[in-house]
Amino acid sequence: MSATPSETQSLHRTLGLLEATVGGVGVILGAGIYALVGEVAGRAGNGLWISFILAAVMASLVGLGYAEMSSAVPQAGADYEYTRRALGQRAGFVVGWLMVIANLVAAAAVALGFGAYLHTFVDVSPTLSAMMALVAATLVAFLGVKQAVWVSIAMTVVEVAGLAFIIATGVPHLGDTNLLVTNVDQGRDLAGALAANKVVLMCGHGFAAAGGSLIEAVRISVYLPKNAKVYMEALRLGEVRLLSPGEIEHKIIKNPEAPENWRAWEYWATRAGCGDMLETPPWSRKE
Repeated sequence: MSATPSETQSLHRTLGLLEATVGGVGVILGAGIYALVGEVAGRAGNGLWISFILAAVMASLVGLGYAEMSSAVPQAGADYEYTRRALGQRAGFVVGWLMVIANLVAAAAVALGFGAYLHTFVDVSPTLSAMMALVAATLVAFLGVKQAVWVSIAMTVVEVAGLAFIIATGVPHLGDTNLLVTNVDQGRDLAGALAANKVVLMCGHGFAAAGGSLIEAVRISVYLPKNAKVYMEALRLGEVRLLSPGEIEHKIIKNPEAPENWRAWEYWATRAGCGDMLETPPWSRKE
């Protein structure tokens, strides 16, 4: 009876607890915080922290499972070895390659995140930066596992320092954010940004809308996010043809007291709990 390769051979151990732990933290920060937090915030919105807590619980359970399996099967191979012992060589082969593919996808995601961040500081293509980062990481990996992990540890220190800087800068200003215009200077700045437009995007704070009446301003505030969402979904289907200036002018409801505007205004005011403050519709007023 011949022994399987995993039972007759073993890899030389070069990583300790510190290297393995810090290297893992670096992957978590690189992929989970720097690369994906913007995408998660765009989809989860105000539920961002809930989604991260749920992900942390799931990751903790997976981590505990790996800890138990590595204690029971203290051999190199991880997922491949666990699956091979439980389900056989063929299943282990498939799972091993699936893990390789998963690591490739994760590396691509982190590299693209790096390229996107670099593009904000240097005018270079994010895709080109990502490819250069992957080539550099591959060259470091060829030097050896220990050298690659120590480079990862150095990058992890940089990542942690960046997060610590952001937290230290923001903590003293918790609760200081005021999205309202409270003085003449702020009003002048907002008016300059708006110019002849009715909407201006606020960095990290949504948008500010203005209108010729309260009804018009509320209508813009309600429908702009909806229209933006529809537009983003439409872009997935292909090129979107925008309305011409003439078509836009034809569609604009210029009278804030028009029936179509007033019906929407009644609905919004009622939902906001201000239905009792509504006036009589203009067309039903008695002279």
